[in-house]
Amino acid sequence: MAVLRHISIILVGLSLASCGYIHRRLSKTPAETNEVGVSSEATCDIRKFRPSEFLSLVGNSDSANASATAEILARVDARLSEEVTTSLSSDGRDYSDERGLHLPLEFKWKGDRLCSSQFYATAHLVNGKLRIKGRLPTDLDLSSDQHGLPLSDETEIKSLLLQRLTNSTNADHSKIDISDLDRCWYAIDRQLQPAAVSRFSWEDTPYEAILVNGRIAEFYAMTLHATAKITTYKQNNRQPLEEILVDDMQPNGYLCNNYFFTNTNGIQNARNNGGFFKFDPSDDRFLESTLFAHANEMMRWFLSVDSAAHWSDAQVELRLSTDPKLSTGGPVYENPQGSSGLKTPVISVPDKFYIGGEAYLQNLATDFDVVAHELGHHIVTRYLPINEDRDLVTVHEGLADFFVFAKTGDACLGETICNDLSGKMCAVERQCLRSGDLGYKADAILDMGSHAKSQALSGMLWDLSKRHGIAIGDTVKLTFTTLKYLDKKTNLDDFFLELLNADAELFNGRDSCAIRRSAYDHGIAAAISKGVCSNL
Repeated sequence: MAVLRHISIILVGLSLASCGYIHRRLSKTPAETNEVGVSSEATCDIRKFRPSEFLSLVGNSDSANASATAEILARVDARLSEEVTTSLSSDGRDYSDERGLHLPLEFKWKGDRLCSSQFYATAHLVNGKLRIKGRLPTDLDLSSDQHGLPLSDETEIKSLLLQRLTNSTNADHSKIDISDLDRCWYAIDRQLQPAAVSRFSWEDTPYEAILVNGRIAEFYAMTLHATAKITTYKQNNRQPLEEILVDDMQPNGYLCNNYFFTNTNGIQNARNNGGFFKFDPSDDRFLESTLFAHANEMMRWFLSVDSAAHWSDAQVELRLSTDPKLSTGGPVYENPQGSSGLKTPVISVPDKFYIGGEAYLQNLATDFDVVAHELGHHIVTRYLPINEDRDLVTVHEGLADFFVFAKTGDACLGETICNDLSGKMCAVERQCLRSGDLGYKADAILDMGSHAKSQALSGMLWDLSKRHGIAIGDTVKLTFTTLKYLDKKTNLDDFFLELLNADAELFNGRDSCAIRRSAYDHGIAAAISKGVCSNL
């Protein structure tokens, strides 16, 4: 059976995993290395990818908070090896609010902490239901004969940090100010190794590093408020150019921050001038910076909906292709789960989509909807894998489209990318690649592809707000709650039924009739068999 490697705005298609951080200086193209593609001049601190382990442990408890804490710890311990123990995190704070009890957890082996950058969890006891979210140390080889953590040698640590910062072992140690030095167990290939965690500053920039066995396993600059100013279109080229602010930039002059970094045909071209990325629209650097600005704008929206939207920790690589020979596959999202060799999630976008040397789609790098749709696949992949199942791909595509509709307030996807050659590739010729306003019915397009059929789902969700008066923010909340209960065999019927459950959970069933009506109107079989409410 063929393995689906990626998922695209035009065609469909998964990819593939690790823990920690990496730092790359490459001049080879991604096609040659299958890794990140920055040049020898550019330096991005890039976190290693962590596969999604969305945990939802559900149970009932009538205990008061004091006894509930012990119960929660015991319930987590029961899932772990006897040698690993659970305790309240010393880095976090347990608290109660109107929703219930919330406990940050940490894990120990032989009395010492496991590194919280790799293993952590938060337990939420709400309305008698327990949910534990995070990454549990469930897959470790504990046969090691390690006997406790050794003391850290600060001089040795400074030498390693200086070599990483300056490429030299002869630099002045006094320029490094270590503010905190801690120890923990760090997992490498399932084996726990002693690690030193160093928080320090260098040339007025704060950093954090984890060192294991005489090498740096994780390293990143903690620059949370640096801002870039990118001149581009807010939505697409039908609008005037304006200055867009992007936060969390790394202090290297290139398009790198906590969420994304760029790559054009294997190198980073766009470099700022005094914090400004301002290029002529005919310059490839304009396309590179536009992709970055639009991806960050969509990520900001996702984070406003779900604070854990940046679930993989690794930045998503934004690959811009300006070579027509590399532009025949269209925009695509690839996820590094499995064995593809990818080191980080990748969104690849050409500015034009060619067939037989002719551009059938255009403005792909400057239309906000394109990269926003591909980022939607990344967000959904936290909950749903990408595989060859057609029904699952249909759900993936419908959700990625709907999130763009919800963000922009417009159900026409990609309004500047269709042209006279696009024909039936676009749902509305010369206007929309896909649309939530066409009334697509799933039962009427059984023989059509996943992209076409997905418009039944995106249209159903869009109509909840457009036709049935549910606030778009509530529809988005319902959708995200529904995602948590889906699996790799999900289809449109499953989504509809879980959407009803989400409405019962969030709004006590307030919108169930509207959900049933909208799903019925869009030909979803489970809704047709269930029928509509008598008052609609």
